[in-house]
Amino acid sequence: DSEFLFNLRNEESVRQVSGNQDLIPWENHKVWFTKRLANPKSVIFIAELEGRPIAQTRYDIGGNAAALDENDAEVSIALVKDFRGRGMGTEILKKTAEKFFEAFPKINKIHALINLGNDASVRSFSKAGYKLIGQSSHEGLTQQKMILSK
Repeated sequence: DSEFLFNLRNEESVRQVSGNQDLIPWENHKVWFTKRLANPKSVIFIAELEGRPIAQTRYDIGGNAAALDENDAEVSIALVKDFRGRGMGTEILKKTAEKFFEAFPKINKIHALINLGNDASVRSFSKAGYKLIGQSSHEGLTQQKMILSK
């Protein structure tokens, strides 16, 4: 999964809508991946279609970009380019949120931060039940805040 996540994260169209838009070197990714796997407050789901990985969804308890308490989590999602625009993101968000809430019953809300102009993501999150609650600035980016409550 590490190589899939590395390639997906460095895909140009994924970087354009990410909080950090820089290319990530392989060595940095390996360190990040090892830390994420060891972190009990971080969960990564890999969605597959016919045995092929097509998306990743990551949940961070307490947030990563957003400063959240221990009863909230932050979500991020990325789909392989060929699978965007088919409604798969919405379904992946719904299914992974359900699994995440089951695995972590103390979590009440999942937060999403979406860069301004990323209307496709706003639509996917909205269809998955997330509510737009405003905007915030993080690391020089203005982002839309969305929340899914249990």
